[in-house]
Amino acid sequence: MRTFRFFSLGVLAAVILLALGGYMLPGTYHVKQSILVEAKQASVFNILNSFEYWEDWALDLHDLPNANTSISGTEEGPGAIFTWNYDASNGRMEIVESKPDSLIRLNVQMQDNSLFSEVRFTLLPTESGVLVTWEESGDLGMNPLTRWYAMLAQFDKRLSENYQAALQKLKMLCEK
Repeated sequence: MRTFRFFSLGVLAAVILLALGGYMLPGTYHVKQSILVEAKQASVFNILNSFEYWEDWALDLHDLPNANTSISGTEEGPGAIFTWNYDASNGRMEIVESKPDSLIRLNVQMQDNSLFSEVRFTLLPTESGVLVTWEESGDLGMNPLTRWYAMLAQFDKRLSENYQAALQKLKMLCEK
């Protein structure tokens, strides 16, 4: 009986320490990637400003046979909405601000509205095209398990790599 009590107290102490440690981990993240696209600024803006084109460059849903997606709201700009639902992920993106040829801002809600982020695309003209910057800042919420997962899975690094790969696809799409 005494061994069981010490074992139980040890497990309880470990759970408490892991939970407290999770609360001490960062609760936010920030990712930023850029690419130079040799195309007209208006053409790049139009592709970014409408979810109609996103599956061609940003969303790699082809390998997810159970993915359900929909586009609603306006066709482009503020009010355009993209929703997804597959296996263990669901979410909603909405364009909330759009300044012609220069800025697109989205709000993203994931996992039944438990995770929130803001996405910004900025377009800066250059001599050879347009510099596209994709930036995301988000809140991991108060769940210590989510924070542990984000740290152990290198969430921001993986997200950054995904963004860079998507920007490469965007570049190819725009430079056709």
